[in-house]
Amino acid sequence: MSDSSVIVWDLETTPDIAAAGRILGLNAEPAQTIRDALGNGFPKLPLHSIVCIGALVAERTGEGWTVKALGAPHIGERTEAELIEAFVKKIEELQPRLVTFNGSGFDLPVLRYRAMHHSIAAPGLRSRNYFNRYSDDAVDLCDVLASYGSSTK
Repeated sequence: MSDSSVIVWDLETTPDIAAAGRILGLNAEPAQTIRDALGNGFPKLPLHSIVCIGALVAERTGEGWTVKALGAPHIGERTEAELIEAFVKKIEELQPRLVTFNGSGFDLPVLRYRAMHHSIAAPGLRSRNYFNRYSDDAVDLCDVLASYGSSTK
């Protein structure tokens, strides 16, 4: 494990209407009824479905950082399961430092929930302390810029 690579990434999501229907006991109802039942608030994390994973992959060289990949695959190109599987495989391969904005509070938990939802093994998510708040293996810029809670996000 080294800091020779970094992935700067972000998830885009939409409500998982099927999961919300099951949880709310409305799975036989039309999608619009389920959407209305969810209300206008932000759905709980397990009720998000990933529609895009944008990422920049960079590696440290003797002369600085070199961008190796930049992309934003989405469900128009692949299924949600394929997006997740490819992303967690890249994490497993590189064991990089992960950089996000609100990744500790949103992106990492949603990625883990959706991997579980699709029964995708994600051993790379355990290769470093990505879920440890006090580790620098996953840098959450929202936390850093808010001085880890001493100012508002």
